[in-house]
Amino acid sequence: LLGTAAGAGLGVMAVLAAGGLFGATLGLATAGAMLRLGLVGAAFAGALLGVSLTLLLARGAARPMVLLLAGVIVGVVLTALADLLALLSPEALRGRQVFLLGSTSFLGWGSVAAIAAVLALALPLAMRLSRVLDALVLGESTARSLGLPVPQLRLLLLALLALATGCAVAQAGLVAF
Repeated sequence: LLGTAAGAGLGVMAVLAAGGLFGATLGLATAGAMLRLGLVGAAFAGALLGVSLTLLLARGAARPMVLLLAGVIVGVVLTALADLLALLSPEALRGRQVFLLGSTSFLGWGSVAAIAAVLALALPLAMRLSRVLDALVLGESTARSLGLPVPQLRLLLLALLALATGCAVAQAGLVAF
């Protein structure tokens, strides 16, 4: 709802479209390797883009209702951009269809390693920040009165969200999230 999955989808679609455009000149093996290496990074960058656009449109995260509505709008716009890329690069349509449907049946040990690396980074950080989330549920003023640097912690939590979402979407498609 914050534009993360749509942003990750746009990032993956951009890599698929670029791979389709440059695949004829680079060779299939080189293009395939670039696609595998770039999917996670592109999904993470797209997820960060989606969250950033949502925060920009909502003018911060202080009002949850406005934030959710901005996230829905950003999600629709980013999905439309991914559709436009699909129209401009018909070679990427098959990859996009597989990506949109999502599947874990094609995941290999490389995908497991990527997910494990992100999990090893994100899980300890998420566990450490769980008390921060408890304080934020009580309200921003309460969290500030407890001495928490709310804006910095919000950005850290959103980056962590984008990383985890981007990795899941890059590996198993949009159904994973």
